[in-house]
Amino acid sequence: MVVPVPYILVDGKKMVMPKPKIFLYRQMVAFSEKEKNGELNGDELFDAMIEIIAVAFDNKEITKEVVEKNLPMEDLSAIFLHIKAHVEGMAMLKASQFPNVKTPMGKR
Repeated sequence: MVVPVPYILVDGKKMVMPKPKIFLYRQMVAFSEKEKNGELNGDELFDAMIEIIAVAFDNKEITKEVVEKNLPMEDLSAIFLHIKAHVEGMAMLKASQFPNVKTPMGKR
């Protein structure tokens, strides 16, 4: 399933997420493992989500500080989950193009 491309508004300007890079995927896998193992407390969880959002947009204009200043609190989880679904969907789509290969994160 392909999820629409995520975007955020920075100073009123719509910033669209580019195609995900391997670095982003690796960070998301590491985040999932830490979260699953209960290794992230409240502040660490926020910081990790904000970092992943900044990495996802791969743009010098979108830093952790810019995300913190421009993204409403109630949108943090929503945009993070949107990015996660988009990246996982793209990874599964690519993996499905190879016969007899297990898809990323063990999904079929």
